Amino acid sequence: MVAVRIRRLRRHLGLTQAAFGKALGVSRDVISNYENGRAMPRQVFLQLACRVFGASEPWLLYGEGDLQAVVN
Repeated sequence: MVAVRIRRLRRHLGLTQAAFGKALGVSRDVISNYENGRAMPRQVFLQLACRVFGASEPWLLYGEGDLQAVVN
């Protein structure tokens, strides 16, 4: 589930929801909604998160691969 992987990525990076959102140009509330499954992020948001934080799109979108292997 994308929501779980967004949370795992953020926690792995040691960021608060506010800091994670700020880096991506959205509010803490948006990140909270994504992480709790209340809203589905658009593909452009997921692509930006991958670029900014060095994650692979297949992992973030589909759970393919390993978090440790894709995060810088």
